[in-house]
Amino acid sequence: MNLRDKIFNLEDIRTKIDDVGPYQNVFLQECEYMNYLLKEIIRSLEELDQGFRGLLTISDQMEQLIDSLALYRVPATWTKLAYASRRGLASWLENLDKRIKQLSDWKDDPIQVPRVTIVSRLFNPQSFLTAIKQVVGRKYGWELNRVMIATEVMKKQYPEEIDQPARDGSYIYGLVLEGARWDVAVGQLDE
Repeated sequence: MNLRDKIFNLEDIRTKIDDVGPYQNVFLQECEYMNYLLKEIIRSLEELDQGFRGLLTISDQMEQLIDSLALYRVPATWTKLAYASRRGLASWLENLDKRIKQLSDWKDDPIQVPRVTIVSRLFNPQSFLTAIKQVVGRKYGWELNRVMIATEVMKKQYPEEIDQPARDGSYIYGLVLEGARWDVAVGQLDE
C-alpha cells in the first residue's frame, strides 16, 4: 500500500462541494485527521529508512519505532494521532486501509452521504451522530437540543444489503454493545 497516494487533497474535495453541510464537515474533518496520521506514518518510516542507510543517526524515537514494528505493535507516534484501538500492527494496518477506503468512496462524490456509514471506522463517531441530528433538525425546523438519536436495528446485517439511503437520518453500521448482545432471531437485547 503506497500511503502517499492515500493522502486526501482537501482543496480538490472542497471544490466539489457548493454548500458544506454537517455531513460534509464531518467527512472533511475525518480526511484531515487521516492526512495527519498518514503523513506521520510516512515521515517516521522515511526517517527510519534514512537511518538504516546511514544518512541519519538512529535516534531514541527511531529505536522505539523499530521495537514496535519488530513486536508487531502500533508505534506510539502513530497512536497519538490515530483513532482508539487495541489491535496489533497487522490488524491495525488492515483496519486503516478500510478506513481510508470509506473516506475515498465519499470523496469521489462529497455531496452524497454514503448509503451506510461505518461509524466504527471514524476518528470521531460522535460527530457523525451530531451531524444526523443537525440535518434532521434543519429539515423539520427543530431545535438541535431537542433532537434525539433514535436507533432502529434492522434485519439486514451487512452494509452491502442496503440499496438506498435513509429517508431521514442515516444508516450506520459498527455500533458495539458492552454487557449485552443483540439477539438477531428475537430482535432484542439479551444478556
